[in-house]
Amino acid sequence: MQVQSFNTVRRVIFGGGALQGIGDEIKRLGGSRVLVVTDPGIKAAGIVDKITAVLAQAELPHHVFADVEPDPRVEVVSQSVAVAKEFNPDIVVGLGGGSALDISKVTAVMLTNDGKVEDYFGMEMVPKPGLPLVLVPTTAGTGSEMTSICVLSDTKNDVKKGVVSEHMYARVALLDPELTVGL
Repeated sequence: MQVQSFNTVRRVIFGGGALQGIGDEIKRLGGSRVLVVTDPGIKAAGIVDKITAVLAQAELPHHVFADVEPDPRVEVVSQSVAVAKEFNPDIVVGLGGGSALDISKVTAVMLTNDGKVEDYFGMEMVPKPGLPLVLVPTTAGTGSEMTSICVLSDTKNDVKKGVVSEHMYARVALLDPELTVGL
């Protein structure tokens, strides 16, 4: 028998209404300023309002970056990091499908590592852990909330590239099936 290993996120919370506990999870991780990374569709669907209401109730200052696109370009990372640096979060929450979750992961590590995202294309190139990360999927299928990879579109070279790092595992994956209703 071949020896194998399996790595994934540290904590998975699941069940209808699980989103209501995100404030407690953020505080458990030591978070006090939250950057929420998502996309325009999730914002238009009112799901961002659900999470920001819970964050406000938990008295957690937050800012929303809602400009993630499908198959996100490298440039989206630069935009999310610039917004994050202006807000100065100590935790990142990804909300949405695979693209939003991927941008959340790479944003969290780019806030604690120097250079450009292109410096980290490949396997285990990210030297330091990122900010704590909570991922909240709103779709079923990509599984991005459980992986340590971010896939980006490199439009200069017309290819997709990945950043793979143990530092991009979420500290918490929060799975609330109520967020998928109507999507």
